Amino acid sequence: PQENKATKGLVKKVDVQAHYSKDLIIMSNIDEFMKGYPGTSLEQVVAHEASHLITSSTVHKLMDTKASDLTPDETKLLEEIKDIQATLKEYLLSTPEVSDHVRSRISYMIDNAPEIFTVGLAEGDVIRELKKIKTRNVSAYERLEGMFKKFFKLDN
Repeated sequence: PQENKATKGLVKKVDVQAHYSKDLIIMSNIDEFMKGYPGTSLEQVVAHEASHLITSSTVHKLMDTKASDLTPDETKLLEEIKDIQATLKEYLLSTPEVSDHVRSRISYMIDNAPEIFTVGLAEGDVIRELKKIKTRNVSAYERLEGMFKKFFKLDN
């Protein structure tokens, strides 16, 4: 993968100790894992991993399917995800005052499409930053929320 200049030097490698698999949330050595994420609660980790149970298989499917095999709605969602990722990258490159923690979480959303909803809709500090970012006359948070509702058929 291409290096993300918006977070160069900020991303650290950690053994995966909290993750999801099919319909399970798997956590091991959680106390040690939490030390690497000061200010993050166990509840936030559980919410993050639980949201993957809802969104990730769908987003992975989008990323792994040939463009010609996607439905028009899936194509539109994939284009929206890529557009939001580009907007977020531009924002990080032009906004040096974003904290290292929030910068690394938003970078995670940019570099890993399945994280776009998980981080963007479940982590309070990221949500606060996304609400500052204007895209298509709404905040990045409102846009993500709308995409989530539409794609998962939660809008009336």
